[in-house]
Amino acid sequence: MAGLSISQIDLFGCSRGPGSFTGIRAGVATLQGLALATGKPCVGFSSLAMLAMNIPCASHPVCALLDARKQEVYAGVYDCSSLIPSVLMPDTACAPQVLASRIAILTKQPVILVGDGILRYREILQTALGGSAIFAPASQINSRPANGILLAEQIFSEGGSVEPQALLPYYLRPSEAERNRSNEFTL
Repeated sequence: MAGLSISQIDLFGCSRGPGSFTGIRAGVATLQGLALATGKPCVGFSSLAMLAMNIPCASHPVCALLDARKQEVYAGVYDCSSLIPSVLMPDTACAPQVLASRIAILTKQPVILVGDGILRYREILQTALGGSAIFAPASQINSRPANGILLAEQIFSEGGSVEPQALLPYYLRPSEAERNRSNEFTL
């Protein structure tokens, strides 16, 4: 849509996860292929860091959370007071109640919650965090590609590019297929 040829792209970047297993695998595989075919550098970043960037210059910690299904969320807590977020709590997969407990221990102050996880678990989070929960508006709950560009540029400028084969998906829990396969061996 931008009218660029593939040779005009200097850097490839994508989310490594967490997120949909198939979506993450497809995105990473596509990026690996493009980087390998062109010989251009590539970087990967957290989908939660990219989501947290929807709340720029925040005066409170930002918790990015995605509905991970199975009564869990993928979540990370970030300091978004500057352009690029810094990690306060590493990305994790857990029940929303566990997340609320971790946030309460970690921040001891209000926290801004952003992402589709707030749609499904709003009541649980509101009850557990009380007045400390600040919910981002609906217009902020989806990741923005421009944030991914900023993360990719930052990671690259810090020497964080990798060979295409080293760019791997970032899963926080095993897939359903992996769980079923391991259960076959334990029955």
